[in-house]
Amino acid sequence: MKLTAAAFFLTLLGFAMVVALLAVHGFAEVWQAFSVAGWGILLASLVHIFPLMMSAWAWQYINLGKKLPPFSLMVYVLWLRGAVNNLLPVARIGGEIVAARVLVKNGMRPSWAIASVVVDTTLSVLTVFIFDLLGIVSLGFYATSDALTQIFIGSLVAVPIIAIMFYLPRMGFFGLVGKLLKRMTPHSWGDVATSSKRIDRAIMQLYRRRERLVWGSIILFVSWIVGALHIFVAAKALGIELTFFEAVILEALVQAVSSAAFAIPGALGALEFAYLFFGGLLGIAEPQALALALMRRVRDLIIYLPGLAAWSWSEGRWWWLRRKKKEKN
Repeated sequence: MKLTAAAFFLTLLGFAMVVALLAVHGFAEVWQAFSVAGWGILLASLVHIFPLMMSAWAWQYINLGKKLPPFSLMVYVLWLRGAVNNLLPVARIGGEIVAARVLVKNGMRPSWAIASVVVDTTLSVLTVFIFDLLGIVSLGFYATSDALTQIFIGSLVAVPIIAIMFYLPRMGFFGLVGKLLKRMTPHSWGDVATSSKRIDRAIMQLYRRRERLVWGSIILFVSWIVGALHIFVAAKALGIELTFFEAVILEALVQAVSSAAFAIPGALGALEFAYLFFGGLLGIAEPQALALALMRRVRDLIIYLPGLAAWSWSEGRWWWLRRKKKEKN
């Protein structure tokens, strides 16, 4: 995955925005607010494992086949997917490619693996959109009606995106993409491309399993709420008076901004601004709001940096095994 010029520019822009926010609000003040957390930094990071496992459970539940993939595999793949999407400049798409590849390498049919990733991504977008809307409505207890209206209208941009994601398989979209891939990609992906119509059919099969989709969506939605544990624990560690309800609101709004800034690697700058702006509406002092944002960054490093290492190791192992097989032949 190459760092394109656009990704490099957006990374620099995001980094510059982070530095500017810290400079405006005082490096010393933010560091002082951050440093009081101590071991709370680790605890606030580790609680993220709970929503991660719930998301993996939801993903496992919606899969095709009489025998569902192992829960441990889904946790592992979701961990790698999050690592790539959160720490690499891949516009939150690279993680999905890695996830499908790892599922295939672990014995899942290519069409089922890709369909599984597509449907899980669609359900994630849908449930986080609902979660974000509830967060915006709940913000009405703290913000003016004009500010709330502007935020709500901005969030409606996601509606056509969700509709398109549901409708693409009906148009045979992946069949068309497959024909292009067959001409443009190496043999390994060309093999997958030839079965692209199967991908369309597999996706439609998943969509027909409505009961599983509903329960999977419910589990996913609850996982977004549980994800607010990070903010709640981090706030306690920083000495910020924040109820769990307020932590859920802040998590929803931060998720909304991060999703909107998907093209910026790691939502650099956008995430910090979200904590600063929405944290301010919830009565959090500016240095403490930025300290909360830093806690989020540290959480991603603690949870996902080992994931990148695991992914690199597995890719290296697959390459070595493939090379040994060629040598024998």
